Amino acid sequence: MKKDDISRLLQRYLSAREMGKEPYFDADEVDELLGSFEESDNYDYFDEVLALGLKLHPGNTDLQIRQCKLFVYNEDYNSALALIDSIAETDNQDLDLLRLECYCMLDRYDKLIEYTEKLIEEDCDYLETVFECTAPLLSDMEMNNEARDFINRGIDLFPQNLVLKDELCYNREIEGDIDGAISICNELIDKNPYSHEYWFTLGRLYSIKLEFEKAIEAFDFALTCDDSDPELKILKAYCLYMNENYLSRMFRREMNLPLVKYMMQKRMEAAKKYLDEGYANLQEVSRLTGFSDPLYFSKCFKKEYGVAPSKYIGV
Repeated sequence: MKKDDISRLLQRYLSAREMGKEPYFDADEVDELLGSFEESDNYDYFDEVLALGLKLHPGNTDLQIRQCKLFVYNEDYNSALALIDSIAETDNQDLDLLRLECYCMLDRYDKLIEYTEKLIEEDCDYLETVFECTAPLLSDMEMNNEARDFINRGIDLFPQNLVLKDELCYNREIEGDIDGAISICNELIDKNPYSHEYWFTLGRLYSIKLEFEKAIEAFDFALTCDDSDPELKILKAYCLYMNENYLSRMFRREMNLPLVKYMMQKRMEAAKKYLDEGYANLQEVSRLTGFSDPLYFSKCFKKEYGVAPSKYIGV
């Protein structure tokens, strides 16, 4: 339905409401109006329009499903289940997913498994979606053992499902099995090597193990896939900071010179330039080139140029 048509429906409803009358809408019009509220994220009239729709069309499944979703949103899971049980329609993906969500929220894993096994026996068309949508709910509820069991059941049926593998990776991480999570994450990358999310996860897992070089390498691949993630850049910076050897080795590979030696050379070059420009106060030159100890500065200068700075001034 076009936006203008939706606006007319809403205006019709508001006009009747203002006059204290009850307008009539067919079930599709009510559903379209409710859908427009969801799209605009404006729920001012959602409850009352839904109540009107159910009053006019009490047996309409689409409106009943919206009522179930409203019950779930308000955490009234028992009312949602009672309504689901009263709806005669079967093989409805929305209703089955809502039922399983209610079982999760009520901590009824036994009922969840019982109903899932029923769907498996019936060979329902959306079984894979059932596992994909329900597994994260168990994880969010911190039902980690149940989540692992449910994910493994799903993977047994759908061994190539990346969503379930990703959930299993998260489950292993939550349970402290970082090596197991890394192993699964590498499997995911083998399946989709251009996934920013998988590389990011791998880098984060390596950083948890304090294996910063591997983390940095994974973050570099993630940045190649998508360089717009600020959290990724922060994590990479942290790993670089924590792993000074990585930066030194990369510098040596590019410059054929150790980073520490290169920095010392630059400091000595700066010191020599100051002396050439007429700076005679060695303590001041030492400070300007980053040395807190003038004696150590003199030793480094002599090692670099073969002559002490005090004698270099005389030359």
